[in-house]
Amino acid sequence: MASSNSIEDQLQQHALTRSLRSKGLSESRYYQNVPESMEPEMFSVDSLLGPNKLPVRPLAFYEAGGGSFYLVLYVGGALAGYPGMIHGGLLATIMDEGMAGCASAALPKRVAVTLELHVNYRKPAPTESFYVLKARATKVENNAAWVEGRLEILDGEGKEAGNVVTEGRGHYLQPALTRGLYSPI
Repeated sequence: MASSNSIEDQLQQHALTRSLRSKGLSESRYYQNVPESMEPEMFSVDSLLGPNKLPVRPLAFYEAGGGSFYLVLYVGGALAGYPGMIHGGLLATIMDEGMAGCASAALPKRVAVTLELHVNYRKPAPTESFYVLKARATKVENNAAWVEGRLEILDGEGKEAGNVVTEGRGHYLQPALTRGLYSPI
């Protein structure tokens, strides 16, 4: 198990991270604006973060309007369904969180909740690995966004392997009242 500092260094120096920074996309840490007092009430921020889980918050890169969205993350061994393989429910959560981030980038108040989610599992997803979720809004209408995405494994040498482990699509809504809701980006 690598340390959080080592994983953070690898995330910051990864070829994909450097490439996305060079494209001039907006960058943020996922759920960076959630008050610390609220974190224990949020599954994606409290339960999933920690040593041997998601040891560092994912990095999001995006353009306004949801034209392109990337979420770069590392998944540790404690999030396995079977030893060495990421639990399918976590894969669905990563897909939902990432595509909701894309929808948030496309909507005016930067907040989106899930109305519908479809996930297709393509390959086993090993733990102790870096991944990139690539998403784009295919349609934005009023306060709704439709998003397509895929989760790809990144190899350990800093090059994009491109193996798709899950694909999905979702329908997201910006709620009329967003008080108490926080944008993931």
